[in-house]
Amino acid sequence: MFYHISLEHEILLHPRYFGPNLLNTVKQKLFTEVEGTCTGKYGFVIAVTTIDNVGAGVIQPGRGFVLYPVRYKAIVFRPFKGEVVDAVVTQVNKVGLFTEIGPMSCFISRHSIPSEMEFDPNSNPPCYKTVDEDIVIQQDDEIRLKIVGTRVDKNDIASSAEPQEQPRPLPKSGSPKFWGSHPPIPNFGGSGSWARPLQSWGGLCFPSIKAFLPIFCLFL
Repeated sequence: MFYHISLEHEILLHPRYFGPNLLNTVKQKLFTEVEGTCTGKYGFVIAVTTIDNVGAGVIQPGRGFVLYPVRYKAIVFRPFKGEVVDAVVTQVNKVGLFTEIGPMSCFISRHSIPSEMEFDPNSNPPCYKTVDEDIVIQQDDEIRLKIVGTRVDKNDIASSAEPQEQPRPLPKSGSPKFWGSHPPIPNFGGSGSWARPLQSWGGLCFPSIKAFLPIFCLFL
C-alpha cells in the first residue's frame, strides 16, 4: 500500500557548495539520496512530494562539512500480509515463480500454485500451464496475488505470496489495478502521527519507480 508520510533526513554538504544556490543544492541532494531507497520501518521511498523545512546547518568539527537537517513528505510503498496486489513475473522455474511488485521482489512457491498447473521446462520461455494450455504463466506476464509473508531487512523488503484465485495472466492493455480493501493503517511511530494511506489509489502496483512518477504528477 502507498502512504504519504513525514520523514527526516540529514544532508552532509561540502564547503564548495556554499553560495547563492545552497538551498537548491540541499534539495537536489535530498532527492538523490532518498528517492528509490528502502528502509525496513517505512518501506520504499517512491517520491519526495514537499520539503517542509531545512534546518540550520551544523559545522562538523575538523572537517569543514555542514550537516543540514531536513523535514519532508514523501510517498512510500509498504506492503503488508494479506494485501492483494498485481505483480510482473520475472523468472519461472521448478521451485516456483519470481515476481516484482514495483521495487519489491516477491516469490510464489510451487506448492502455492494449483496442482493442475505443471512446470514445462521445454517451453520457450519456461512456463506453468494447464494440460489444455488454457492458462499459461510465463516471464513478463502480470498476475494477481496475495501477500502471505514479508521479510524486512535494514535496507530491503522482500515478500512471499500465493496466487489470488485461479492464476492467469492479466490483460496487457493498461496498468493492472486492484481497488480492494486495505489492512489496518499502521502506526509508523516517530512523531506519533499516523501515516495517511492513499485510499484513492488502493493497491495500485507499478512496473517501476519511474513509471509511477508521471501518475503521481497528474494528481498534484
